[in-house]
Amino acid sequence: MKFKKLARTEVFRDPVYGYVYVDYQIIVDLINTKEMQRMKRIHQLGGTLQVFSTAEHSRFTHSLGTYEIARRILESSQEVRSSLSEEEVIITLCAALLDDIGHGQLSHAFEMIHRIKLEDYCCLIITGDTEVNRVLKMADKNLPAKIAQVINHTYPNPIPVQLISSQLDVDRLDFLLRDAYFTGTPYGHIDLDRLLRGITAIEGRLVFKENNVSNIENIILGRYHMYTQVYFHPEAYCYEVLVMSTLKRYFDLLKSGYQFKHPYTYLEPLASGEVLDLKTYITFDDGVIGYYMHTFSEEDDPILADLSERVLNRHNLKYKYIKTEKEVAAIKQSVIQKGYDPAYYFHYGELSQQVYKKYGRNDVNAILIKKKESGELVELNKISPIVKVIAAKDVTNANSKIVVYI
Repeated sequence: MKFKKLARTEVFRDPVYGYVYVDYQIIVDLINTKEMQRMKRIHQLGGTLQVFSTAEHSRFTHSLGTYEIARRILESSQEVRSSLSEEEVIITLCAALLDDIGHGQLSHAFEMIHRIKLEDYCCLIITGDTEVNRVLKMADKNLPAKIAQVINHTYPNPIPVQLISSQLDVDRLDFLLRDAYFTGTPYGHIDLDRLLRGITAIEGRLVFKENNVSNIENIILGRYHMYTQVYFHPEAYCYEVLVMSTLKRYFDLLKSGYQFKHPYTYLEPLASGEVLDLKTYITFDDGVIGYYMHTFSEEDDPILADLSERVLNRHNLKYKYIKTEKEVAAIKQSVIQKGYDPAYYFHYGELSQQVYKKYGRNDVNAILIKKKESGELVELNKISPIVKVIAAKDVTNANSKIVVYI
């Protein structure tokens, strides 16, 4: 099957890669769909923006970056490219572009109130009654289902799946580079060109050459530091807790029969555990949440008004890293003594993330290294002492248990 190529390559300026190059009409058409354009209205980093003030980038630019890394891998690695049919090249490029198409509001902050996973919304947008689906079907009626298979890890050829979703995939590479750039932190400085030149395909699997091990170590360490210093920044966590507390108060008031001054069309179905239909979900973005915070502040309920004012004006709650359960009880009691309801002004949570997992040689998620002399394929943690140590850690921060309170 032939996919229409552009008469002239289109480019998008990008601060991370210089340019994003587009050669196929289907990619241009997907970028111009309303579902992709919605991603411009979804911040990449949610509450982290409240700490790192230059982190204004969106899921849209991240999606373009993810696509561009996938394109460069297919361009630079003949072994990877030859392991895919022409159709699978398009499937891979489209999957890279659409991997975050179902992303919720305020980055990952809203995932706990939606009753459906991000990946499921991605697949619904790709296969449902959407502009994205119509663009894909115009090229090939089977394309939406195949791209959805890549995203939900059921596609028969493991290489597109590994490129889009694995321990060292195009998504993680772009968010490391892009998030570091826009937060102004030094943890995303990697030799991308060298990494891409060192990718090959062996036995139907993505494999990295041994001379890339130090580069991959740098990437994994970069992810480690991004979690401890950026993604799990306590002030960002406090802000997201504040947003969730505000929504919890709204849901509790709605269930109690409280009469609101303003309608909250997007939130009402979520109170009863409903899954938002696609039309509603696609128009639900960060701007809607911002508007609701303003109208919440005008409601007569003092708790809802106070919480939303705090969100709007970044009057954050306090935090403390916890070592004993006794400390948790004492802080909760202090909140009560101050006259605040701990259901909204107290939160006890844990910040944890494994930046590298040991899967075993035969698992498609394993990062495999081809040894230079013997040609043997070994898992990264078996050849890198640095990664071996990181793989043994359950959390990214020793101070992982945290209380947020007023």
